[in-house]
Parts: sequence; C-alpha cells; structure tokens
Amino acid sequence: MTPSIAPLRNVAALVSLVERVQTRTFGLPGMATFYGPSGWGKTTAVTFASNEFQAHCVQVKDCWTPTYLAQAILREIGLPNVRGGVAAMVDAIGAQLARTERPLIIDDAQYLLRKRMGPLRRSAHRRLRLILTGDHFHDHHLYRSCGAPGRVQDRVPARPGRSPHDARSRRDDDQGRKARESSTSCARSIPCRRS
Repeated sequence: MTPSIAPLRNVAALVSLVERVQTRTFGLPGMATFYGPSGWGKTTAVTFASNEFQAHCVQVKDCWTPTYLAQAILREIGLPNVRGGVAAMVDAIGAQLARTERPLIIDDAQYLLRKRMGPLRRSAHRRLRLILTGDHFHDHHLYRSCGAPGRVQDRVPARPGRSPHDARSRRDDDQGRKARESSTSCARSIPCRRS
C-alpha cells in the first residue's frame, strides 16, 4: 500500500484547529469540528494531534450509550467512576478538563448525534477544549443540533488527497500533453513549402 497525501494535509489542518481552540480568546466557544468522508485520514490526524497536544482521545462506537461514553471519558482522563448518573459524570469530566486545560478529542463523533447524547455536547462547549471528528454528515447535523453558531468555534473539513500513483499518472499525462503541444507548435512554426 502506498501512502497518500491526505493524511499529512489533514494532520496539519487538525493540528491548526486544535491550536486555535487551545489559544482561543476568553468567551469564545471551546468546541470545534473536523469532518469528512471515511478514508480521508481523520483518525490518523487525531492520533498525531493527540500526541502533539497531550490531548485525551476517545473513539466512540456505534453501540455506546451516553453512560458508557461518559465512563469511557472518565477512564481516559484518569478519574474513577462517579456516582450520580451521567450528569454527575459530565460535571466531573468538565471540572477535570478545565483544571488540566488539555483538549478532549472525540473521534467518530457522528455517533453522538443519536441516542440522546445531545446534552453531553451542549454542556461541554464553554469550559472545555473539545474537538469532534466524524464523517461528512456529522458537521451539518452537529451544527443544527448544538444550537450553533454560538457553540462551535470552527468547522474544518478534511481534504482528499491523491496517492503518489495518481501524481505519477498526472505527471505522465502532463508530459504527454506537453509533448503533443510542442510537436503541434513545431509543426505550425515550420513553413510549408509548395513545389
């Protein structure tokens, strides 16, 4: 398998997004989204950004409930399980992340749009540095369901890349086109002799 350009381009885009959220002006929301179709390197970018910023990272699964998501975030940030239901867990998560000022990146966040997980998103946007990544439907639905634009600081689309094979075939096509153009232009520049 040959590496593609998309992950590098998307790594830079996500790193830039996390930097903007980390250094945001007081009063701006701390939630941002990074979205695009499957296979464009979003998870690769998440892995790099998590390491770069020492961010907490949780990859949501389709079968998760709000309680399981909150428990997974508690485990990721190193807190014991909290009694009192999801609301108590969300408060503990918010307090811990506000203390540490580390971002939380939630990968495959399109699954948050279902199963009554809206309150988890809405309660987190002011105090936390929260980056949600997901598929291309994610951003549109998230934008509507969060009461945005006030809750989402920035929305960045992942960009497609081209594999080195595509680059080679484009280069070969360009060289062939240039050769045809140069032979055509040479033919035009040679005067026709009539006998």
